[in-house]
Amino acid sequence: MLSSVFYVQINCERTSATTLSMMTRRPTPPIVAPAVVTSSSELKMLQSLNAQQKAMINLIQTNFTQTVQYLSQERDNALKDRDTHHQDAITLRRENTLLKEQGTTYTKKCKEDFAHSLDGITTVTRDFLNRINSLFPHQLTFHLTCVKQQEQMEKIRHSCTNLSRDVENKFQLYLDNVGNKVAEIQALSSRLEVQNIHLTSDVQQCERSRSEAIAEAAAQLQLKQKTHDDQVEKLLMEQNRLRDEKKLQEDSLVLKDRELKSLQQMLPAQPGFKSGLPKVGGLQAQQDKQTVANWPVGAKGKTLTVKLCIRIETYQITVLKKKVLYFFCGYVIHKIT
Repeated sequence: MLSSVFYVQINCERTSATTLSMMTRRPTPPIVAPAVVTSSSELKMLQSLNAQQKAMINLIQTNFTQTVQYLSQERDNALKDRDTHHQDAITLRRENTLLKEQGTTYTKKCKEDFAHSLDGITTVTRDFLNRINSLFPHQLTFHLTCVKQQEQMEKIRHSCTNLSRDVENKFQLYLDNVGNKVAEIQALSSRLEVQNIHLTSDVQQCERSRSEAIAEAAAQLQLKQKTHDDQVEKLLMEQNRLRDEKKLQEDSLVLKDRELKSLQQMLPAQPGFKSGLPKVGGLQAQQDKQTVANWPVGAKGKTLTVKLCIRIETYQITVLKKKVLYFFCGYVIHKIT
């Protein structure tokens, strides 16, 4: 599949290079209008060539798409492998550092705590042999006249020397076993000490991060508390303003009620007063109709009565509006609190 794509690309490059070289070598011919194809066989041939070119283009596009997908997948896999290798390298470097520190600590402990403590074994055995040799000096052998006594003394010396060698060998074997155990303990101690150092460093870093997070959280809490206090203060000021406005509206409503009562008390004193009041919607039309059509020119009492009725209706509408406003203010205050 890839070979076909490369083959088509090479052919296209060769064709374009040949065309450019021919255009540079010969002069440009005059532009001639294309001849009209009238033969059906030539038309079919051109159509078949066109179909072949389209099929080739589709094949190239398909191969190109598949190649791009394959290369993208390979690139993603390579990136994943690279990240994995980086992580493994970091882990190995960290383990290498731990092992180096562990080896350094182990060597130091072995040299200082254990190796120097075993230096006295050779000294003790050497002193013991010197004591044995000095116990029977050479000049005493000349005073021994009996051969049996001399042989007995040599046997005692030989036995003491062998005893010293046996004690030294067995004690050395015991010390070797003890040394192996101590070496294992020291290795474990070194590893735990190195781990303790790194864990202590991690704990200190966590404590620093926690302190920074606590400080940042405290700053954010203080900022949010200040913002909340400002909002609550604004709401309380708005609540107080609405309460004052409500109180003013109540006082105004009381004054309007008193004025309305005084006007209602003045109505029975007017001549031609009727207790039934007209509706608000048709009040103005009825007034105009009665004033123009039925009332005489000098009917001042009826005109005054109608004006008082209109004024009472206006006050009633105003009072109703104030009550509605009251209800709305009370509802807003209730929602705020």
